[in-house]
Amino acid sequence: AFADLPDDLAGPQNEKHRRKLAQYFVQRRRANIRHYMKTATPFPERQEAEESYTLGEKSAYKRLFDKVLRYARESVRTAEGRDHRQRV
Repeated sequence: AFADLPDDLAGPQNEKHRRKLAQYFVQRRRANIRHYMKTATPFPERQEAEESYTLGEKSAYKRLFDKVLRYARESVRTAEGRDHRQRV
């Protein structure tokens, strides 16, 4: 039934398609996955940490950041190169 859906489901004209698809999406949380089908499943423990570093003008982090930012900005430009799309 979903084989002929439009490639782009954005916009109010496609809301009915999005609602129909949403009925089939299953979202699971970490706790659900751990005990899936009453079996302990191997799932990594979450380790939260914050690391900080300086984006000095000549640092490798700064160069990487600049390259990634340039790439991201280019990837959201329209074919004409003047506008930016909202979604990628």
